Amino acid sequence: MTPERWAEIKELAAAALELPPEGRAGFLERACPDPSVRKEVESLLAFEKDSYLETTTLSSARGGDALATGTSLDAYEIVSAIGAGAMGDVYRARDTKLERDVAIKVLPKEFARVGERLERFEREARLLASLNHRGIATLHGLERYGETRYLVMELVEGETLEERIEKGPLAVDEALALAKQIAEALESAHMRGVIHRDLKPANIKITPDGQVKVLDFGLAKALDDDPIDASASTGTRAGTILGTAAYMSPEQARAQFVDTRTDIWAFGCVVYEMLTGHRAFPAEAVPDIFAAVVGEEPDWNALPLPTPIRVKDMLRRCLRKDAFTRLRDIGDARIEIDDAWNEPLASEKAPVRRPLPLALVVPALVTVVALSLFVWTLMHSGASPGRITRVVVPLDPAEVLARHTELPSVAISPDGRYVAYVAGESNLYLRSMDEERGKLVSGTEEIGAPFFSPDGRWVGFYSSADRKLVKVSVSGGAPVTIAETGTVLGASFAADGTIVFAPDKTMGLSRVAADGAVEILTEPDRGRGEKSHRFPEMLPGDEAVLFTLGTGDIASWDDASIAVLSLDTGEYRVVLERGMHPRYSPTGHLVYARAGDLFSVPFDLDTLEVTGAPERALRGVITSPVSGTAEFALSREGSLIYAAGSSWEQHSRVVSIDRQGREEPLIETVGAFQNVRLSPDGRQLALEIGGANQALWTYDLSRTTMTRLAYGYDNQYPIWSIDAKRVTFTSNRGGQKNLFSQRADGSDDAERLTESDQPQQAGSWSPDGATLAFEEQHYQTNWDLWLLSADGTTRPFLQSPFVERHPAFSPDGRFVAYESDESGRPEIHVRSFPDGGEKWQVSTNGGHDAAWGADGRELFYRNGQQFLVVETDLSGELVLGEPELLFERTTDVVAYDVMPDSERFVVAEAKEEVLPTRLNLVLNWSRELERLR
Repeated sequence: MTPERWAEIKELAAAALELPPEGRAGFLERACPDPSVRKEVESLLAFEKDSYLETTTLSSARGGDALATGTSLDAYEIVSAIGAGAMGDVYRARDTKLERDVAIKVLPKEFARVGERLERFEREARLLASLNHRGIATLHGLERYGETRYLVMELVEGETLEERIEKGPLAVDEALALAKQIAEALESAHMRGVIHRDLKPANIKITPDGQVKVLDFGLAKALDDDPIDASASTGTRAGTILGTAAYMSPEQARAQFVDTRTDIWAFGCVVYEMLTGHRAFPAEAVPDIFAAVVGEEPDWNALPLPTPIRVKDMLRRCLRKDAFTRLRDIGDARIEIDDAWNEPLASEKAPVRRPLPLALVVPALVTVVALSLFVWTLMHSGASPGRITRVVVPLDPAEVLARHTELPSVAISPDGRYVAYVAGESNLYLRSMDEERGKLVSGTEEIGAPFFSPDGRWVGFYSSADRKLVKVSVSGGAPVTIAETGTVLGASFAADGTIVFAPDKTMGLSRVAADGAVEILTEPDRGRGEKSHRFPEMLPGDEAVLFTLGTGDIASWDDASIAVLSLDTGEYRVVLERGMHPRYSPTGHLVYARAGDLFSVPFDLDTLEVTGAPERALRGVITSPVSGTAEFALSREGSLIYAAGSSWEQHSRVVSIDRQGREEPLIETVGAFQNVRLSPDGRQLALEIGGANQALWTYDLSRTTMTRLAYGYDNQYPIWSIDAKRVTFTSNRGGQKNLFSQRADGSDDAERLTESDQPQQAGSWSPDGATLAFEEQHYQTNWDLWLLSADGTTRPFLQSPFVERHPAFSPDGRFVAYESDESGRPEIHVRSFPDGGEKWQVSTNGGHDAAWGADGRELFYRNGQQFLVVETDLSGELVLGEPELLFERTTDVVAYDVMPDSERFVVAEAKEEVLPTRLNLVLNWSRELERLR
C-alpha cells in the first residue's frame, strides 16, 4: 500500500469518527466509491468501538458498579481492587473455602444478559480452564452470584512486564530468559488449540522468583460478542477484531482470520520491546499504529549490540507481514532462543575463513555432530586450552530425555569423556564424546540418578524396577548390584569405592561399602522439622559430603537448604539457604540450582564454609521443585552438561471416563494429583496433591468443594473406611512412613495405627471394617502384604522374595486381589482370605492396580494406559473370565478408582509435556565461574 493511499484512508477514518455512529455508514458510502478503500476505513473504525483495547478505570466510571472491600460473592470475599478493562473489573479476593487468595474478574452485566453469548463463553471458558502450564495463570472457573457472573483466576503476585520495561530495556540474557518462558507458555496453549489473541507486556507478569505468568489467556476470544463456533478454538473468523493495537498482527488488525501465527507476531513485538525499551510500532494514534503494522518495519538498528544473531533473525521472522511466510510455530522460537545460548554474541567478530571445497562441504554437513565432538576432543587434549565452548548434543527421537520429577537424569564422567543420561523408557544411555550417538546400556530398564566413579570406569544408578543400587562398566558387561534399597535420591562415589547415597524420600544419608554393607550416616532431625537429606556430592578428599536438606515448612525444594557433612565427626550443618542439588566446581565454587537457574558461591574446602555471596551463573536449566533435582552435572575438569528448560512439575487432571473411554472433567482445576480414591458411597474423593510437601484433601463431588485433611508432612496413599467417615493414609509424621487415620472432615487429629521401622502403605479395608490390608517394605523381601486387625496387631499375609503390592479386598471379603512380579513382570493375582492358601493369576500380559466392581461381578486393572476387565463369579468357588480391553488412554495414568455402578472410572492422568531433545555441553565452564569471583 502506498503512503498516499494510507494518508487518504486515515483522513477518511478521522472524518468518520467526528460523526455520530448512525451517520457513518452513509458518509462512507458517499466518500468511498472504491470498496477496497471503504473496507480499510471500516477496519480502522473498528478500533474505536473495539471493547478489547486497553482501559485503566474501574467500572465505577461506568455507573458505580465497583465492588467494595468486604463484599462477598458466595465463598469469595473482596479484598481490594486490582485493575479493570472493558472485559471486566479485577479484584483480589479471599477464597474462604480453600483459604487462599484468588483474582476475581467481574464480567459486565450486559455480557451476562445475552444468553447465546454467555453459553458460548462458558464453552470457551471450560477449554481455557484445561490449560495447564506453570507459565499460564490458571482459570479456576466461571461462577454466578445473583446476577453477577465472574471468573475465578489464579492470583499472580509480582510486576507486569510492562512495569518492568518502564524502568528501561532488559539485559539481553534477562530478556531471553523471559522470552523463552513466554514461548513455552504459548507452545503449551497452542498444543491445546488455544490462542491468546491479546499478548502484550501488560498481560505478562513476573513473579518475585522470576517465573513468567501469562494472564488472560484466550479471554479475548471467550468474551467476543460475535457468535462464532467456540469449538473452532484454533482460529477466529474474519470480521472480528480482538486485541491491543500495538501488538496486533496485520491480519488481526484487518479483522481477517487469525490463528496461532497472530500470537507469534505479538510475541515478536514483546521480545523486541524487552530488548529495546520501546514498542516495535511506537505510533500514538490507532490509525498510525495500524498503518505502521501493515506498512512499516521496526527499527532493527535499535536492538542492542549483544543480541544474538539467531534472535535477530527470529524476530524478523516473527514480524513478517505475510502470515504465510512468518515463523510457523512458537516452538521454533523457543528452539532459536535455546540455540542462541550456544552461539557467539552478535558483537563478537568471527575470524575470516576461506570457503571449503565443495567436496568437503557435504561430508561436513552429514557428520556435523561428530565433528563438533571431535573439536571438543582436540580442545580437551590441549589444542585450545581454557577456551569456553558450547556444544549441542542432540538426542535421537528414541533417546528423548526421560521426565522424572524425583530422580536426576544426566551425569558426566570426571574426565569429561562420557555422558550418561536416562532417556526413552527410563533406560540408561552412555555416550562417548568422540562418538556420534549414545548407546543403550542393556539391562537398565526403569532407572534413574546416574553417577560416575572417580576413575570414570563405572556408572552407578538406581533401578526402580527392583529397588536396587546398581553399577555397570562403561566398557560393557552386565549390571552389578551394589545394595538393595528404597528410592535412591542421589548417590556419589568415593575414591575407595564406597558410595554415599540417599536411600529414601524421608531418610538421611547412608554409605555402602564395596562388600554391600550399609551404614547410616545421617538421620533427619525431626525436632528441627527436617524431613529429608538427599542428592549428596562427595567433596574432593572424601572427607565431607554436600547434600540438600529439606524441612517440613518449605513450599518448594527451591527453598531447601544446602548442608555439609563431615565424615570424620559425623556432624552436619547448613551452609546456604534457599537452594538445592549442590555440586562442587574445581574453581572452588559451590554450584547449586534454584527456580530453573544455576547459582555459584565461593566455598572453602578447608573450613567447609561459604566465603562470598551467590551469583547467578546460568539461566534455563531443568529443575524439579517437587523433589529438588536439577538436570546438570560438572566434570572434574570444569565442563558442564545440562538439559535446558525450566522446571519439571507434576501436572495432572482428574476426569470421569465411561467404559467406552469417553471423558468428562471431574475437577476443573489441574494440579499435582498423585492418588485418587472414591468413597464407598461414591460422594467424595480422597486426593493426594503432590509437591514439596504432599497434602491430602477430600473433594465433595456434588458441592465441588475441597477440604484439606493432612498436611505438613509427606502424607500419601489415602483410602476410605467402609463407612466413608474416615481416611486412612501413609505419613512420615512419626519418622518412618507408617499408617494413620483421620476423620474425613478434618475435625480431629490424625490417629496413629501402626508403628514400624519399615515403610508402609495403606491398601484396602475389608468389607466388615475389621481388617486393613497394607504393604510393608523390607530390604530382604522387598514389598510384602500385611494385615492390621481391629486390636492393633499386625501379621504378614504374603511374604516372598518378590514384590507384592496394592491389595484390594473383594466385596464379600473372601479374596484379596494384588500385584506381584513373581513371573518376572507385574501381574494381577487373587488369593483367598484369610488363609491365603489358594491363588489365581488374573492378568495375562502385565497388570497394575486391581479394583473390584461394587457387586463383585468384575475385577478391573490397568496395564500402562490400557484399562481391562475380567468377569468374576463369587457365588461359590472363584471363577474368572478372560481379560477384555475396555479402553486405552493416550497419556500416562497416575491413579484411578471405580464408581459404585462400575460404569465409570475416576482417573488422574498426567498432562502431556514437551521433553528435551538435546543436552548442552559447555567445555571449560569453570572459566565463567572464575569471572564471578
